[in-house]
Amino acid sequence: MNILRKFILSHPRTGDSEKKRKSDWFSSITLSTTVILGVMNIIRQLVMSTEDIVPSRLFLSSLSVLVLLVLYGYSRYGRYPQVNFAFSLLGTVIVILLMLDSSDVIQSLNYLIIVTLFSQFFLSPNMMLLLATIQVVLVVLLAFLSGVVSFDALVAGPLSFLASVPIVIYLFSIHQEDWDEYRTAELEQTKERYRIISEANTDYALSFTVEKNRQLTPEWRSASFETVTGYSYKEIMTQPPLNWLVMVHSDDQQAQREQIQRAIDEKQTHESEARLITKDGELKYVRNIHHPVVDESGTVTHLYSTTQDITAQHLARQHAFELALERERIQLLRDFITQASHEFRTPLSLINSNLYLLERTDHQREERFKIIYNQTQALNNLVERLVTMVELDSGVEMKHQPVAINSVVDMVTVAYSTELKHYHMTVDLAQRLPMILGDTHYLHKALLEILKNAVQHTPVDGAITLRAYPVNAGKINLEIQDTGQGILPEDQPHIFKRFYRGDKSQTTRGFGLGLAIAQRIIEAHGGKITFETSPGKGTTFTIQLKVADQLDDATIT
Repeated sequence: MNILRKFILSHPRTGDSEKKRKSDWFSSITLSTTVILGVMNIIRQLVMSTEDIVPSRLFLSSLSVLVLLVLYGYSRYGRYPQVNFAFSLLGTVIVILLMLDSSDVIQSLNYLIIVTLFSQFFLSPNMMLLLATIQVVLVVLLAFLSGVVSFDALVAGPLSFLASVPIVIYLFSIHQEDWDEYRTAELEQTKERYRIISEANTDYALSFTVEKNRQLTPEWRSASFETVTGYSYKEIMTQPPLNWLVMVHSDDQQAQREQIQRAIDEKQTHESEARLITKDGELKYVRNIHHPVVDESGTVTHLYSTTQDITAQHLARQHAFELALERERIQLLRDFITQASHEFRTPLSLINSNLYLLERTDHQREERFKIIYNQTQALNNLVERLVTMVELDSGVEMKHQPVAINSVVDMVTVAYSTELKHYHMTVDLAQRLPMILGDTHYLHKALLEILKNAVQHTPVDGAITLRAYPVNAGKINLEIQDTGQGILPEDQPHIFKRFYRGDKSQTTRGFGLGLAIAQRIIEAHGGKITFETSPGKGTTFTIQLKVADQLDDATIT
């Protein structure tokens, strides 16, 4: 089979692909015709007796074989237009010569119709008209010279067909050429429009053939590829498979490989974003869409990838995020200044006024000192909360170790006993609670902040209840319940935000940091804090923590 292909296929120096295709076609026709005539000659000489062999026909067929071999050689080198005409002319000559040796001349001439119809597929309109003219002239001349047929018989027979059909074919071919030229011009115009749009576009497309080993072989790219990336097609696409990913930022290359393989494996379109570095070093943000093409057998044969430049959108999103972050920072600073100016001004004012009174009078000195001490402690607590929040924001490393939650509760109630003596305090702790893994210092802070919040919003002689009990799935619940004023619906979504205070009139003391600090600490221990409230009746905060054997490194930060 390979040997036969070497004889049929055109010579490597033939030229472009279209020329090679036509040369291959005519090489196969001339070679097959040559083989058929040659084999027929051999069979005729072997089968027929010497008396039955007609020398003229044997000579004619042998000469035809030689001419066909010459035409075969020409066609292999791309000279198929000349071969087409010579092949048709050879067929005409053979038919006319056979006519002279036939008993039925008119019947023999009808074979010229086959030559005419066959030729119209390969010859140009002008060459077709020339061939028809030669056929008519040869038929008329040989008919008159040989005297084997009358002119009237020729006109009534094949001559009128030979003269009229080529003209009809010629007119049709002219019309077809005009139509082809129009369609070609329209197609070229469309291509030019596409080229202009593609080159001006900030997106590009790539097409790959998916080999059996899942490797990708580049086969096509849009014209905008060079415009967007700065690389020529040969610089990237002629390299080893997937080498075109060198354009992708090194940190994103592995993710892109995985996305491509996932699209092929799952036979579904996959989309991802990446950073692309152009040839001149410019960084662009792009969105890649990988679309696999599946054939009837379910095999992925091609992969189409489109790349959209989303640098402008990314920068816009980044700018919007930075603006939102800056607005949040400004709002936090504004809230801090507002709260700090009030919280620091009140104790300082009391300290100054009491110091002034101490200078004027000696009685009630002890009470004055007590007021000064309390306000100093209030300032110290505010500073301590600010320091704690800064520590949490900076990702302070907590010392996690086994902790008994009941001991933490005991320490908090003892430390806050002076304030709690004005309330009906109930402590209900389940015995033998499992240990938790945590930082005692920060757990103490979290529980104390929630307890302070309960005291701050519960009137004197109100009830505060503190419970600890186990729950399913290896968890412990710690509840702080009060009978205070509760939380209004409009304040509930914001109570864990720093510097947020439901009391806009600032009649209630506080800096708006306590609950935010408590939530950060609890979440750092792999737990969560929730609340239930009824305005005017009170609030219950629930801290849920995992026991020590339920925690792992992923939940401890």
